[in-house]
Amino acid sequence: MPEISTPIALSERISSRAAVLRCEQERALWKNTDRLFGMLLVLQWFAGVAIALRISSTAWEGLDRHIHPHILMAVLLGGLVAGLPIALILLRPGERRTRYVISAAQALHSALLIHVSGGRIETHFHIFGSLAFLSFYRDWRVLVPATLVIAADHALRGVFWTESVFGALSSSHWRWLEHVTWVLFEDVFLLWSCVRSAREMGELARRQARLEFAHAQEKLNVQHAVDALQKSESEYRAMFELASVAKCQIDPEEGRFLRVNRKLCEVTGYGADELLKKTIYQITYPEDLAMSARAMERVFNEPVAEISFAKRYVHKAGRTIWVHVNAAVMRDAAGKPVRIDAIIEDITARTEAREALEASERRLRQVIESDMIGILFWDVSGRITDANAAYLGMLGYTRSELEMGALQWNAITPPEFAPLDDDALEQMRVRGTCKPFEKQFVRKDGVRIPVLIGATAFEAGGDCGVAWVVDLTERSRAQEIEQERNNLRDAVKAHEQVLGVVGHELRTPLAGMRAMSELLLDPGSNGMAETDTFLRSMQQEVVRMSDTVNNLLEAARLNSGHCRWNWSSFRAADVCAEALDTTRPLVDASAVTLEARVEPQDAVICGDAEAVRRLITNLLSNAHKHTALGMIRVDAAVEEDDDGLRWLLLRVSDTGCGIPAEITSRLGEAFALNSGVVGGHVGGTGLGLAICKGIVAAHGGEIGVESTLDVGTTITVRMRADLPGPISGTGRLVVSAPAAAKETA
Repeated sequence: MPEISTPIALSERISSRAAVLRCEQERALWKNTDRLFGMLLVLQWFAGVAIALRISSTAWEGLDRHIHPHILMAVLLGGLVAGLPIALILLRPGERRTRYVISAAQALHSALLIHVSGGRIETHFHIFGSLAFLSFYRDWRVLVPATLVIAADHALRGVFWTESVFGALSSSHWRWLEHVTWVLFEDVFLLWSCVRSAREMGELARRQARLEFAHAQEKLNVQHAVDALQKSESEYRAMFELASVAKCQIDPEEGRFLRVNRKLCEVTGYGADELLKKTIYQITYPEDLAMSARAMERVFNEPVAEISFAKRYVHKAGRTIWVHVNAAVMRDAAGKPVRIDAIIEDITARTEAREALEASERRLRQVIESDMIGILFWDVSGRITDANAAYLGMLGYTRSELEMGALQWNAITPPEFAPLDDDALEQMRVRGTCKPFEKQFVRKDGVRIPVLIGATAFEAGGDCGVAWVVDLTERSRAQEIEQERNNLRDAVKAHEQVLGVVGHELRTPLAGMRAMSELLLDPGSNGMAETDTFLRSMQQEVVRMSDTVNNLLEAARLNSGHCRWNWSSFRAADVCAEALDTTRPLVDASAVTLEARVEPQDAVICGDAEAVRRLITNLLSNAHKHTALGMIRVDAAVEEDDDGLRWLLLRVSDTGCGIPAEITSRLGEAFALNSGVVGGHVGGTGLGLAICKGIVAAHGGEIGVESTLDVGTTITVRMRADLPGPISGTGRLVVSAPAAAKETA
């Protein structure tokens, strides 16, 4: 039987085969039942004659005796009724018409028997027996002819010949319906039995069909298995001989090689004929013989199916080779080992590489465990997976704290150094390593320590790696000491410069005043016309020297950080008016006009009123000093920003000579004007602008300068107008090295 490829095709084939089998079974059943009824009809014929002879053998007419008609009827009519179906059984067995004729003949035999018996009630049970026998056909249609014949017989004889069917001279014309009803009652059960039997025959046919197909498929599978086994055997032989790994078959009792392949010969250096004459013990390294013997003991003493171990062989050339043996134990039905199939892998190169790696790891571990530098292993989540003692000691943590996860490299990094870490991680994602950089770690006790760190990622992507850390605390201390030394040196130089500037600023007017006073004290100078001029000049010099001393004192207070501020609330317009009143006499005596605007006039600000007045006065004085002709304008305003903070905006503009661009960045440094950076044509110490810068810083603001040569200068001040107090730590001045001091030193 061909192999069925799909479940649908198999189902169709099974259904078709089941139909054929059912037809064959039904035909065989019908033929057997036909033969059964053939014998039954003959038997009934003879039985009918016997009953007729027994019940009514002779009939009397007066004194004359003759054969009863029932006997003739039993012989002739019984033979006629049995003759036709017997002929069909012999000529047409198993056909449908034969069954129908047998069904009708069997019903007629029942009617004949009832008639011969004189309508006795006992003989009516022959009808039920006949129907039961007819159900042997398992075809409900066979019951129909018999039922019709029985119904017709009872109806006709029940009406026209009551005595022959019911044994009485008179009876109800509808009594036959009672008998027919009982016949139909039996037919119901026989019909159900026939249908069920037919269904069972169909199921049996399907089972037999499935069994036949399963048997055929099993034979086909067995044939395929045999073919596959033969193919597998040939492939195994080819694979065994041509395998890229060494293979062999070993006798478990003697350890003798039963079969070897080409690769094993290459590994050991022996030929196949040489190996087949040796045992595994003869090529095993002497120190591994005990291990091989223990492996063989396990094969015999334990129910192991596989064994695997590494050992050494001695090559034919005398060198030692490392191999890994994977062996499968083949056993007989009793569990006795009969053969060992082994795969032998040459792991000499791998073993040597592992030993080299272990040696390298030992050296690396020695470096890690040394106290030269800190070493840690990290991942991008911030976890430190391992670290050496030097790193842990650097941060004040113990190894148990490290193992509990208490040490996270991102947690001990101050926030301001996080961008450096992010940049290093990005470098490692791209290149696998990062450039060493300086940062800080926070020790367990909260102290920050400066470190130099470099890192390398283990894999592409930079998810984990190793880093080395150098403690820069000693270097930072040395740098701090050096910075303090430099600051002290600069402070000494600054004091020397201040002394030089002050000496320069005071010596020149004092020399002039000395000369003028000597002229005034000369007896011959009485009545000199220049006396008033000398006295006014001396007064101006005294005022200028007094301003210089006041500026020096103010700068000293600002620079020391101990300046006293008188903080209060005041109107900005009032302070601007006082500053303008102070400056206006100087402006009126020159060819310069002064304009001012304050908005709003009633704006109240918080700060040091005297300091703000001095700020405006110094700015106006500087503007007048550098403006020979033109205008000076003051604009002041109080505004509120988007955050609700109030600011005083002050702008002082002039049309003076202007300041070069390279000089504006130095303005606000004490003695910048004396250091030669502005030029000899500009006078003053620069202390005024330096003091202004300190005042503005204390009020939380800043000064900006915009200047164009021969056009003018605008100084812009923006400072807080709502501070509750001065900002501490501000106002320290930067001192420039004055050239004049160097000349007079």
